[in-house]
Amino acid sequence: MTQFIHRMVLLVPADRAADAADAAAAVLPGGDHERAMFGVPVARSEAAAPEFLACSTLLTEHQRRALLDELRRRDVPSKWVRMPADDERRVAEVSGIALPTDQPCTFQDIASRALDDIKEVP
Repeated sequence: MTQFIHRMVLLVPADRAADAADAAAAVLPGGDHERAMFGVPVARSEAAAPEFLACSTLLTEHQRRALLDELRRRDVPSKWVRMPADDERRVAEVSGIALPTDQPCTFQDIASRALDDIKEVP
């Protein structure tokens, strides 16, 4: 039996979603089926084009490391939040998003904070 110990919320730039899908397919056990994992659009409004594509997934420690390493190897920038699988609302670790650890949050909180962190270009 696989021991999932992490709930990961990962966000990748929308224009790099295909590369992220390739990374997931290369290292996760679902192979080509993993390409669909980055399918949740994250945008400032429903009418706006998505700035990120995101996923929320359960991973083992080995899978978590392999996916993050493969995204880095392919130069796919990512923002992510790790939560324990047995307490999927408590933030344990964060990368690229200004979010406090050891606090409860939801997918919507994470997506909103990721959008807030984008620097507006005049």
